Amino acid sequence: MSSFEPALQQQMHTLYSNHHGWLHGWLRKKLGCAHQAEDLAHDTFLRLIVRPRQLDSAYAVSYTHLRAHETRED
Repeated sequence: MSSFEPALQQQMHTLYSNHHGWLHGWLRKKLGCAHQAEDLAHDTFLRLIVRPRQLDSAYAVSYTHLRAHETRED
C-alpha cells in the first residue's frame, strides 16, 4: 500500500460527493432514464478510480463533464 492511497481515496470521495449529483441529474435529463443515468455516472467515476494516480481536481471535474457529453453522443 503506497503512502498516497489515503489521499487519493479522500480526493475521490470529495470528487464523488461534489459532482455525482450533478452528473447523474444531467445524464437523467439527457437520457430520460434514471437507471441508465446512474449506470453511466457510476461508470464515469469507476474509470477515475481504477487509474492509480494522484488526481488533479480540475482534471477530474473536466473528465466527468467530458464523459457526460460523450455519453450523450453515443
